[in-house]
Amino acid sequence: MTYLRFPIVVILTSGILYCSVQINPQINLSSAYGLWFFNPFAWQFFMVLSMAVGYEIRRSTKVCFDDESLTNSKGDLQVPTIVSKPPSKMRQHHFASNGILTMSLLMLAFGLLVEKGDLVFGAENHQSLLSTIRFSQNRAMLTDKTRIAPLRMVYFFSLAYAIYRLLPKNDSFWKKRVFMPLLACGRNSLTVYCVGLLLTHLSSVAFDWMGVSRLC
Repeated sequence: MTYLRFPIVVILTSGILYCSVQINPQINLSSAYGLWFFNPFAWQFFMVLSMAVGYEIRRSTKVCFDDESLTNSKGDLQVPTIVSKPPSKMRQHHFASNGILTMSLLMLAFGLLVEKGDLVFGAENHQSLLSTIRFSQNRAMLTDKTRIAPLRMVYFFSLAYAIYRLLPKNDSFWKKRVFMPLLACGRNSLTVYCVGLLLTHLSSVAFDWMGVSRLC
């Protein structure tokens, strides 16, 4: 509800907190061993942006009618008029969509090169390749998982857009039983996210109580 009433304020406040975490990683929940792990203060910005993008897409593509708007003053049923976009607008939209998809796929390929390139090229060749393109795998501001660094956030959005464009959108495909758990998880993603945070914290408390310092 707060986002619907003050979207700019919500995104701006969330962005300020995210930037604060990038500047000072110590803004986090600490463990008993002085290490820094999953950082909800950084990841909240990704969740807020995802919610904002999803809401705007849904609002722009879904037409909602109330009971009164479906009938005229005489009580006759009204059929909504669908206005097609001009061909020039359609071409521009198609070109922009393909451009975004291409950039998303390139971003995914780059992310795989940085993260898993050693499995293909070997550790030494991988590091040499990263040095050649003047990119360091250890640049925290770019690829850090704990602080969900900017480059990693772009990677996740690229993954979401590529999936959105490449997977089928017809209802008959997604009504198959094999996709039921996936759809249920997607519809309840925020709940799953919050439960995961709670379980992570409880696990940390349990491991501290048991005296487990490292998981192998």
